[in-house]
Amino acid sequence: MTRRGIGMPEYMAYAIGPDGHLIAVKAMDCADDVEAAEKMEGLVEGRDIELWCGDRFVIRFDRNPE
Repeated sequence: MTRRGIGMPEYMAYAIGPDGHLIAVKAMDCADDVEAAEKMEGLVEGRDIELWCGDRFVIRFDRNPE
């Protein structure tokens, strides 16, 4: 999925609260999943983050990986 159908894919990073509800969203234009995941790592800061590209789930970063 691209913004307005042209350019780089638009990725959405969703911060998930401890209760499982959405608490923040950040849109990012990235060349691919790798670039988006690298940018997303800096957003974790004690929150679970899910990365999506349109309706395609990419990866989830947990604040406390086990």
